[in-house]
Amino acid sequence: MLLKASQALPDIPGLKILSITAFSLQDYPITGVQVNPIQSQNVTISFWNVTVTYTHPGWDDLIHAHVWLPLSGWNNRLQAVGGGGWAGLVDYGTLALPVYQGFAAAGSDMGHDRIPWSAKSWALEDASGHVNFARLADFFSTCLYELSLLAEYIIQEFYGTLPAYSYWNGCSTGGRQGLEIAQRWPDAFDAVTYCDGQDGVVDGIIALPSLCNFNPLILIGMEVWCESIPSIITAEVALLAVSYWAGLTAKDGTPLWYGFNQGTPWNYTICTATDDIGNHRCHSLPDYLSVDWLQFFVAQDPNIDLVDMDQAEFEKVQLRDPSVQDFYLYFEAPGVEHCGNGKGPAPTLLMESLMAWVEEGIAPDHLHSVSENGGMSRILLCRRDPTIASSFVCH
Repeated sequence: MLLKASQALPDIPGLKILSITAFSLQDYPITGVQVNPIQSQNVTISFWNVTVTYTHPGWDDLIHAHVWLPLSGWNNRLQAVGGGGWAGLVDYGTLALPVYQGFAAAGSDMGHDRIPWSAKSWALEDASGHVNFARLADFFSTCLYELSLLAEYIIQEFYGTLPAYSYWNGCSTGGRQGLEIAQRWPDAFDAVTYCDGQDGVVDGIIALPSLCNFNPLILIGMEVWCESIPSIITAEVALLAVSYWAGLTAKDGTPLWYGFNQGTPWNYTICTATDDIGNHRCHSLPDYLSVDWLQFFVAQDPNIDLVDMDQAEFEKVQLRDPSVQDFYLYFEAPGVEHCGNGKGPAPTLLMESLMAWVEEGIAPDHLHSVSENGGMSRILLCRRDPTIASSFVCH
């Protein structure tokens, strides 16, 4: 089914719909992807696949918003899913799993190709070499709110009613998108879920980093095995750990940005020879997201050298709201790392807990978590105010 722009379409300021296409799929096999934390399972679903293609007049852009609607068993809820890296929508499987669970699902390419690893193809204008602000606005803000409006319109057209509840679900970029939505368009969704020894359990996971006072300098001269390679910890390496955890500071010692929690993996290093680890010849490898952001959007120079940067300027903004505990709950998931890639037990039943809070007024005071192989589980602490350690209310 194809709806042309001349037919009855939603009137959204600043947006021009070019077409709406829709077709049904019966018993369609696909790998469904859970975005928070990332897990996958094979599912078979029957659904309407709807794509809204639109533009912002004068922006020279083209956006595709996707809405998948269960043919039967709709639970009267919408679940929109976020992206990853530089992609607005990483994989169609992230729409499939919500449909399998009874949700109407929505996602958007946010105005550019679904390439999570690089912004090179769209970040700069071809003619001027300057930042393409239209693409930047599409990806970072504009298309997020528009996705909620378009998804509700499609649901209304197909089911004859709006969803009773709408949710946003995301991790990594999807988590950032969720925070953007919650702050700029709090009415777009009913709720958002996202991820961004002394705990009494010796399991190789630091559950309470704030209580960890380990001094790496005591390890100087100790032989350890790293990646199955023997290595001696030098003063240089120990001091690197100190600075890694302390965070960036200016030359006068003024803090610029937070350090990493103890227990955070040192992923972004590169070793070019088999003996580099033992001889401490590895060097830093900046994260591709940071590289693209600084090269294209800050310096507007794809050839700038970022490896040898010694200092950067940061601006720290902290928003305070006395009623924050009424709408924001903070859980630490130690060892889970980025979107569930670590060995720590990942939170389970996140969407179910969020639905109970929104629809029944039952705020979760803890979350259960389990490792991927089921060999490790724990109850995650809930902290009402992430700036006050004493505000932990459950254990």
